[in-house]
Amino acid sequence: MQQAHQKIQNYILVWFSVTTVARAIFSDYRRRLTTTFPSIGCVCSPIPLLLDRFVGVLVTGLLFLRMGVELMHDEFLRLADDLENGHERTIVEIVRLGEKFLDSQLTSGIAADQRATTFASILTLATATLIGGYITIEARGYASIKISLFVSVVCIFFMISIILSIAASRSTKWGYAGNNPSKWRNDVKDNKTMKRALSEQLELYSQCIYMNNCILSTNSRLMMISYISSLIGVLSGGVVAMYTP
Repeated sequence: MQQAHQKIQNYILVWFSVTTVARAIFSDYRRRLTTTFPSIGCVCSPIPLLLDRFVGVLVTGLLFLRMGVELMHDEFLRLADDLENGHERTIVEIVRLGEKFLDSQLTSGIAADQRATTFASILTLATATLIGGYITIEARGYASIKISLFVSVVCIFFMISIILSIAASRSTKWGYAGNNPSKWRNDVKDNKTMKRALSEQLELYSQCIYMNNCILSTNSRLMMISYISSLIGVLSGGVVAMYTP
């Protein structure tokens, strides 16, 4: 347990280090850009916050996925020991409910991935349309500073949203209902009782449910930041177009 807490402290240290470096780098970039285009300053200010949230969500999600099961290992073991004392029919019903919960999590995870990929596809199409339209306008000689800044700002925030959406729909480990029959070999050889075997199965289900919750929560936060980023992009582009001479 002490080693787990030490790893958590290391993760937190990495979190603050990465976000601090990202803020410093972008702040210098924003300062240089603002000297050339003063109206960009108000638009660029939300980006360090988005970077902070993005890195924070990823590190936090990784933290829970890697350390959560280890921190709760003792509780899972106590769960198996406690459930073994119950009636076998009760344990069977708990197994059924646990499998139903895992199936519901899988349905929610698939739906979340579909939302993320759909949103990323829409933003990709919108970004390509903006870039293509700007190239057409530029080729015909109708481009202006306002149009250039609007397209640039919106596309930058849209690309950030695309990256976040792709991160939310990435392939991850997942806990499923059921088990591998080969894993029962030792239980059969040791003549383990059905109550004990089912109790250990419930212990595994508890770990899977916890891991799935961490994944769903992390992906949900990434998608929320992605939505906010796309909205900021549209609003910031309009502000830049309005205040650029």
